[in-house]
Amino acid sequence: MNIDQLRLKEDIVPLYDDKQNHKVTPYIHNFIFHKCSKEELLLRQSIIQNLLNHQEVIHSYKYNKLYFGEAFKVSEEINRSSFLTSKNYIFFTKREVDHSKISRLTASAIFFNELESLIQSLLDIAKVTELRDLLSLLLDDLNSLKIYSNTALTQQELMRYIETLQKINFKRFWDTLFQVECYISITRCSLKKGFCLPVIYEDCIHLEQAYFPLINNVVKYDITFDNSFNILNGPNMGGKSTFLKTITLCCYLGNIGVPIPSSKAKIPFLESFHVNFNTKDNYKNGTSHFMNEVLSMKEFILSSKSFGGVFGCFDELFNTTNPEEALRLISYLFSNLKLKSPSFFIISTHLDIEIFKDREEIGFYHPSTKLNGNKIQFDYSITKGISNLKLGEKLFQDAGIMDII
Repeated sequence: MNIDQLRLKEDIVPLYDDKQNHKVTPYIHNFIFHKCSKEELLLRQSIIQNLLNHQEVIHSYKYNKLYFGEAFKVSEEINRSSFLTSKNYIFFTKREVDHSKISRLTASAIFFNELESLIQSLLDIAKVTELRDLLSLLLDDLNSLKIYSNTALTQQELMRYIETLQKINFKRFWDTLFQVECYISITRCSLKKGFCLPVIYEDCIHLEQAYFPLINNVVKYDITFDNSFNILNGPNMGGKSTFLKTITLCCYLGNIGVPIPSSKAKIPFLESFHVNFNTKDNYKNGTSHFMNEVLSMKEFILSSKSFGGVFGCFDELFNTTNPEEALRLISYLFSNLKLKSPSFFIISTHLDIEIFKDREEIGFYHPSTKLNGNKIQFDYSITKGISNLKLGEKLFQDAGIMDII
């Protein structure tokens, strides 16, 4: 699988991070990068849908970050740092809680009490068994701390509180909490951005009002891919690359179980993704732009033989070799590549693709750019068919190059 050019870490993980707790960010990262099985995908969707159905509870899940910080520090120190001091007298030794640590212990007690209420509210609305199991695990520990919710704990209460903390497996506790909060963060951010959960549907890719979430003044696409093989052509600056990124991102995110930037969607379960948007020469490995495309294509073809549904998206495929050769290579791929259903192979190109126009197994799309008189109209929408519009010379002239030579 080759998804590096989706820039998941830099651009996509932050879209789903509500910054409630910085400890949760690595969990969101792992969630986004983990290509799950279909069973995992459907489970993730069911948990997120459960949370989406109870927006008020999700939006009210908040706690004091300072108190969380104190509680986390206490949990790290509770079994390796003494919270007690001893005073030796003639006939006995008196043990008490170190006064310098009372404020930290008190803050942690307040946090755990507040967290118990929040987790109970989540459990009250949880319908998915796996989510209920995670929440119940947390409540088992939190309920044991509930009696220490008083902000003015006595020395004896503090000592019993320390003993109770020492019985808790905090590694498991925090891991469970951060898993739950990962789901909450993804749900909350999706609600804020208006993302939707796609229906997993094997026959086609169908997106309504889909868009690329990292640009301003977005154009939203209504698109259906019902062919395995698809070609996008058309003039420069029409929005082909943004369109391909939108389709690819929606399909990938939908396949890891998170809501996607679309108002409504149906996508198939796809086992492997291969993306090439801006391949460059690799000076470290000594391979050219063209050779890197060839190697990426080889990886895609091998995946198509090993997996069921695969997704391949190649922007301006083979554009660094001569046009005649590039067209022959593309023709060879479309004639000989065998894809298992559901699979999708999508390319964009500036080549003359009229030779393919009678191939019913290929879907054709292009930007609906128009030339009215001497004026170019870009609306950045995508329509079915083949475009014969050529704007390279026009853009060359409009840049004023002929006036300065």
